[in-house]
Amino acid sequence: MCILMVIAMSSIALAAEDPVQPNAPRNNVLRYFDYVFTGTFTFEMVIKMIDLGLVLHQGAYFCDLWNILDFIVVSGALVAFAFIGNSKGKDINTIKSLGVLRVLRPLKTIKRLPKLKAVFDCVVNSLKNVFNILIVYMLFMFIFAVVAVQLVKGKFFHCTDES
Repeated sequence: MCILMVIAMSSIALAAEDPVQPNAPRNNVLRYFDYVFTGTFTFEMVIKMIDLGLVLHQGAYFCDLWNILDFIVVSGALVAFAFIGNSKGKDINTIKSLGVLRVLRPLKTIKRLPKLKAVFDCVVNSLKNVFNILIVYMLFMFIFAVVAVQLVKGKFFHCTDES
């Protein structure tokens, strides 16, 4: 329950950031909060790795896709923090953009709430059907685009406006 509250506070802090003025006093305060949140998530990840083991047996940390997502989010935040302090005038915006992975933090709640996980699983399963419908839709769009090009055949090559 404590981690759920940290995830919620982290999401609120992320929403409160001002992207237009990156050096605003509010962003500086929120950056310190982000350090605390990232430290909490790192501590949770390390404790989980020690408890579950890494890879070598069933139920290990890296055998669960949600734990892999958690590892990517936390590692991205740690790498971004490491390079924010060491920029030294170099253009490392690509590395700094790893901080965008913080947006995925609310996804950590899915594993902790079984009903939310059931809803998420239903959405993922329905996306397979939506993808098939999208393919049929694109096929129809292509057919009608080819028919329209054949019907028009350059008839709109000149202006019809008299002014």
